[in-house]
Amino acid sequence: MVNQVQEVIDEDPSRSMRKIPGDLEVSKHLIRIIVKQDIRFKSYSLRRGQMLMEETKQRRSERVKLLLFKLKKPPVPWLKEVSAS
Repeated sequence: MVNQVQEVIDEDPSRSMRKIPGDLEVSKHLIRIIVKQDIRFKSYSLRRGQMLMEETKQRRSERVKLLLFKLKKPPVPWLKEVSAS
């Protein structure tokens, strides 16, 4: 069964995971298990990324540094100054 699924994928790598079970007359669940565990393929959707301008990179870098600083030294609530009333 694994070899049949591998052949179908090799013939047409763009073939849908939903159409393969219909061709081989098996369940969708079985095909997904074979592809994931036996063949060890991972399904993904190609997505468009975002171009980062130099200014945006700099701003992100500054925010990350600030966040890391805050995470390294969290505020201690019992050391806050008490205002005199």
